[in-house]
Amino acid sequence: MSSYLWRYYLENDADSFQRLLHSTQSHGHTPNRRNATGRTGLVSGTSPGTSKPLAGSLGKQQFGSTAAAIVITKHMLKELDSMGRSLLHLACSDTDRLLFTKALLSHPLIDPGQADLESGWTSLHRSLYHGNVSAAREIMAANPNNWNLVKTKDNSGDTPFDVFGASLFGIESFVEDDLCVGEEFDASKDLDEETSHLHYSMPLYARGDEVFTWGSNKNLNLGFSDGDDRSYPERVSLQRPRGLLLEQAEELHPTSNGKSLEELLDARILFDRMQIFDICLSKFHSAVVTTDSHSNLFLCGFGNGGRLGFGDEQNTQFKFRPLSPPLLPKKRVDAVALGQDHTVVVLENGDVWTWGSNRWGQLGYGVQQKNPKEEPIQSTPRQVFGLLKREPVRGCAASRTHTVVFTGNSLFTFGKNDGQLGILDSSDAKTLAAQSTPRKVAASFLTGRAIRQIVAIDKATAILLDNSEVYVLAGYGYSKLPHPDTEPSAFASFALERPRNVFREGLQKISAGGNMICTLSTAGDVFAVDVEATLKERADKGNGKLGWVTERAWSMRKRHMAIEDLDIGVDGSIIFCTRDGSIWKQVLRAKVKEGSGESGRYKFQRVSGLTRMTAVRSSTSGAFAAIRKDAGLMRKGLYVGPPGLWDDVVPMLSFGGLFETDQNPEQEEKELDDQHDGWGYHPHPRPRGYGKAQSWFKQPNDVIEFELKDYLVQLELHQELTDWDMTISTTKVNELNLPIHSIILARSPAFRSILAQGSGKISEVGELIQTCEGQLRLILKDVELLTMLNLVYYLYIDTFVDLWHHRKISRSKAEYYKSLRVELEALASALQLNLLAEALEGMRFPPRTMNKDLQEAHSDPNTFVTADMIIDLADGESLSVHSGLMRARCPFFATLYGGSAGGRWLLARQENETEYVRVDLKHVPRNIMEIVVSWLYYDWGAEGFDGIRIGVEENNLDLFLDFVLDVLSIANELMLGRLSRVCQRVIGWHVNTRNAAGLLNAIAESSERGFKDGCLQYMCLNMETMLENNLLDELDEDLMSELDATVRKNQSRCYPLSRSGKQEARLRKTYPQMLEDSAREKKELLSSYIAAAEEYSLSSSLKASSGLSAISSSPRAPKSAKRKQAKVTHVTGVLSSPLVGPLQGNEEIFSMDDEELPTLSSQSQARATEFSISDNKDWKGKAPASLSPTGSPFARSPFTPSTPHQVTGQSPWSTPTLAKPTKLDMRDIMSQASATASGKSVLTAQLTASPTPKSPAIASPKLEGGFKMSQKERKRQQQQQQILGSLPTSGTALEKAVWNINPAAQAPKISLKDVLSKPDPTPPPAPPPPPPHAQLTIRRPPPEPQTQSSSSPRRTISATHRPLPTIATPSSSSYSTAPATTSRHTAGGSASKPRRTVSSPPLPQPESSLRFTLQDIISQEEVHKELIKDYSAKRSLQEIQEEQEFLRWWEEESRRAQMEEAQIGAGAGAGAGTGAGGQGQQGRGRGRGRGRGRGRGRGRGGGAERGGKKAVASGV
Repeated sequence: MSSYLWRYYLENDADSFQRLLHSTQSHGHTPNRRNATGRTGLVSGTSPGTSKPLAGSLGKQQFGSTAAAIVITKHMLKELDSMGRSLLHLACSDTDRLLFTKALLSHPLIDPGQADLESGWTSLHRSLYHGNVSAAREIMAANPNNWNLVKTKDNSGDTPFDVFGASLFGIESFVEDDLCVGEEFDASKDLDEETSHLHYSMPLYARGDEVFTWGSNKNLNLGFSDGDDRSYPERVSLQRPRGLLLEQAEELHPTSNGKSLEELLDARILFDRMQIFDICLSKFHSAVVTTDSHSNLFLCGFGNGGRLGFGDEQNTQFKFRPLSPPLLPKKRVDAVALGQDHTVVVLENGDVWTWGSNRWGQLGYGVQQKNPKEEPIQSTPRQVFGLLKREPVRGCAASRTHTVVFTGNSLFTFGKNDGQLGILDSSDAKTLAAQSTPRKVAASFLTGRAIRQIVAIDKATAILLDNSEVYVLAGYGYSKLPHPDTEPSAFASFALERPRNVFREGLQKISAGGNMICTLSTAGDVFAVDVEATLKERADKGNGKLGWVTERAWSMRKRHMAIEDLDIGVDGSIIFCTRDGSIWKQVLRAKVKEGSGESGRYKFQRVSGLTRMTAVRSSTSGAFAAIRKDAGLMRKGLYVGPPGLWDDVVPMLSFGGLFETDQNPEQEEKELDDQHDGWGYHPHPRPRGYGKAQSWFKQPNDVIEFELKDYLVQLELHQELTDWDMTISTTKVNELNLPIHSIILARSPAFRSILAQGSGKISEVGELIQTCEGQLRLILKDVELLTMLNLVYYLYIDTFVDLWHHRKISRSKAEYYKSLRVELEALASALQLNLLAEALEGMRFPPRTMNKDLQEAHSDPNTFVTADMIIDLADGESLSVHSGLMRARCPFFATLYGGSAGGRWLLARQENETEYVRVDLKHVPRNIMEIVVSWLYYDWGAEGFDGIRIGVEENNLDLFLDFVLDVLSIANELMLGRLSRVCQRVIGWHVNTRNAAGLLNAIAESSERGFKDGCLQYMCLNMETMLENNLLDELDEDLMSELDATVRKNQSRCYPLSRSGKQEARLRKTYPQMLEDSAREKKELLSSYIAAAEEYSLSSSLKASSGLSAISSSPRAPKSAKRKQAKVTHVTGVLSSPLVGPLQGNEEIFSMDDEELPTLSSQSQARATEFSISDNKDWKGKAPASLSPTGSPFARSPFTPSTPHQVTGQSPWSTPTLAKPTKLDMRDIMSQASATASGKSVLTAQLTASPTPKSPAIASPKLEGGFKMSQKERKRQQQQQQILGSLPTSGTALEKAVWNINPAAQAPKISLKDVLSKPDPTPPPAPPPPPPHAQLTIRRPPPEPQTQSSSSPRRTISATHRPLPTIATPSSSSYSTAPATTSRHTAGGSASKPRRTVSSPPLPQPESSLRFTLQDIISQEEVHKELIKDYSAKRSLQEIQEEQEFLRWWEEESRRAQMEEAQIGAGAGAGAGTGAGGQGQQGRGRGRGRGRGRGRGRGRGGGAERGGKKAVASGV
């Protein structure tokens, strides 16, 4: 019942929605879906030996329950709402309904390719348009290798990814503006900068970083190691030559420090992404040009004939191989052209080199031949001289027989002369067979015009000029191709659909192949010319002017479908790439429309799996290639930020608190500039507190000395001076010892040189001593206090306090400051601080070199003599470091030494270990910690990973990335934010679509979100590739949710008006009642679905099996159909099983449930011969008053007992009128539903429900309407009416509640395994004919008073059951009832197998007979056919064998049950006993009557009640 699905969706009840779909999956044959046990299908509730349930069994569901009765069909899942949307469409459009989407996609009958009625969008269209990438991933995962989902077009001709691309049109510029904040990109040079000095126009040549090839590989020109063809594009692997890599290593590391070039080759150089400049395909070989400085030409294919240029090694090259020096000069190849048997290249200096076959002189020089008969071959590259030596060449082109090169405004040709060489200034132009040297084309159209591009085919040469004019050299002359703007008459084959000014943009490119020449306009249109046909036409007409006819091959109708690049392949087929990066290929149509002409034979089909393509190439042998340019977002969009070393070291200055300020440097700089006190002379960048420090330094010396001493005393009181490991003093102020850090003083090479000795003199200006406490002290001789303070200030701040650039001071003061500058310069020279000395000498501020000085100090082993902390690492390793710098740079160590605990973490270690403090980081390897410590010392950027050789020897990028990820992990652990960003940036250089998801999973937990945000944007830009190749499957749910949010945010930025919510807010403001109306409509719709669900639940409780599917209650159904559906909502006829066909014999196995049902009293059982059916409103009406408050679809429709009512005559097809229901116990309803089970079809059930006359007389053999009743049915009705006349009418039957269950009377349950193992009983003697069966009447209440008729009819249905296998169990209680058995007669009239019946308590109100229209019956039969079709799908041999085994077991049990029942009937010979029957267990019971016999009863219920009922039916 689809109303349950719609109801749960509107209520947002995902659990019930999932359970309902899961419980109905057993009705379909789904061999590819597995349950938790690993077996195919749902295996719960089946008999031994079966691997899938039969007859719609759903575990241990009781008959009459909604879950057991509902069968979800394809039609139900395809139902549309009033807006033409299915449930899957709605779920995919809402990011909060992912659970519903998963549940629907897990159902085997769901169709994700179903289109809505409004725009023809599938679920994939809708999910991508609404930014629900999680749903799109589920759709792609549920339908692997289903390219039809990707190719399906909507009513506008857009595929799902076309819709997605249009929703993000122009987003790349927004993303780059957000992430690229102007930081220099020093990791790898930008491609634009690499190629900015090239001679020719850049738009003519494609650039990218990946090459994909596919198609025919019979000539081995795809670049793969095998000769197999490729149906789908595959990425080509290119590897730089070793010599080029070693050169780059030498350039990157000019100071080798004794290392060889192989040792200098690191991961950064080896794994640097290669940039593709161009690609060219020919029939027998292919070429790729990169942007490297040299050795940038790669070739593959057949080497015979010297076309590859590798010299004597003319072997076939399966993979692309670089043509390196000395074969070519050490210069970069800027252009390449391939003929069929020769190759032409243009170097960066304009030289032309050729090699290969010289059969027609196409190499431009002569080749010596040993034998005149052999073909002249040049097997290695050779330079072409002659006229080309005078000016540099900018480009080249080649055909099978000739070569063309061009300079700025000159054109040179050589090769075979077929009229395409442009020889116009010679009388022998037509008689000259070949031109073996370059010859300049003397054409007037070249005068004063620059050449942009040239192309060549065997019969023609085309030239594109800078004014967008195209000239063709063919037929021993030249002519101009008609342009759409200047020659519109030549374009009569198409209609101009756009303004003419579009064409005035001109042409941007030309391409040629086979016999075709194509031109590409700047608007993205393609025009084609057939050269051979034009030449043939002129030859037929005689010599004359060539009449070129240009046809439109492609018209740009959407902006993202404008063509960027194109090429011509086999038989003149066109392949091109569009602005959105897709590749389209011209293919033959399977069916050609009549009257469509030659153009109707072809269509353009997209090449799957290719996105972000910038160039495409094709060959005449059926090979294809394309260049892909990945988004540069991750390579240059991750912002690291400036180094923080200076900001971290400033607080380490011992007297820095004297001039500490809360102002930022910008505010302080503004105040200083307002004072006009100086000359505007200050360091850049100006450190914090510099102005205040400058003012403090200008105080008198005694004031400075006093304040400094007082500050140090206060500092010692509030902070231990042990944070500084040494002091510095001057002999002029002996009593003042200024605390400093030895690692900061280690910036001086002179100081580091005497650290290893422990003491010594530094030139003549100072001496290093060790005090009695073991502390180092540097004593400066005869140095002023201000000079010493300025030196220390420089060591910590990386600049000095300028005291000598001031105007408003006295001369004496100026002379004093000048002496201080000279003294500081001498002191800097003595300490070998050369940059400081040079800056003081030139009276300028020094450059900031703290990071470089500390890097040198870190690499000097003498520096670590003063280390006071040891970090214990993995494998027993350790590192010595300076705790002062560690605390200043790392929050982890700062907290360890101080923090809220006040350093108590290390208190015991400091007391026990007087020299070193040990920190346990034994989970960190040494090589990882060395990288982290080096960053703590000198705060490097991405260049810090230079020299790392992890993965170099193995040539494995993954090993290097794992190493960087380990560093990133430790950086996160130590809370080093900038180091984390540096690691993320290094990883970002190597991100591609194949590893983006895995890297994002690994880095997502980092506190720095730079990589995470950038990678989500990268995935958004490459969404099509990642979804088509299932590359998002690695992402967890949280990251998928963030990806959805990123996509929706980008869509809102591209279309702020329609997606920002402004329009909705405006509507709500204009129509404030809109929200209330929407909520009310939703509530009414939900009420209609609840009513339909309850209506279906009521009708399903009257069915004996789940074979009858509910009539569709789609909200889109027309009103007439809804009225018809309302009439047949409750169908009382019993259909066959949906999987195994109509019930035959004793096949109702799934009635044997283990649940225990309550028993009925004898009086109530005697009166329980009729029951009434309650009706609900249709789906548009209000819910009935008796609906459950919880609205659960599993709530039972209530029944009320009543006395029998006289039946009035009416046709069985009359319209029923149902009464309001009253609640009954669920178990009673289930037992009543079980009582209606029968093996007859719906039509038979309706015929048997014909009206009964008031007297027990025999019914007429004809029904109303002239329908003739069979003799068998007539006899059965006569027996039923005889029994009806003998039934008691006392009301005492209702005195005992039907839900009173005696727990003590419950018999032990018997498993199905015991039944199978039990031997067959001895066949009993044939039983006598049983008494007639009690009649089961379905009553309906009378209609409302204004519509009630005196002849309100009722209908009766005989609810009979075939015998079932009986499991004998002892009974503990009994009850009596009237006999209620009947017999079945064969054609010969003999007694057949006995039949059992179950009576239901009657209802007090009369009812009208239910009527079925022909349309209702046809709908039911269609449901049956669909279920039978699903069941009859292809099954495995194991399933068939298990089903056969199950049927054999069932037939044996049926025979045994029949024989047992016959024996019971023989013991009932005395008459109609009314004794009490005991409660049964698992459908069994015993009855002891008041007559002379004793019988054993059986029931098919789920517990005690069913057994009790059978005891009533057969007990005596």
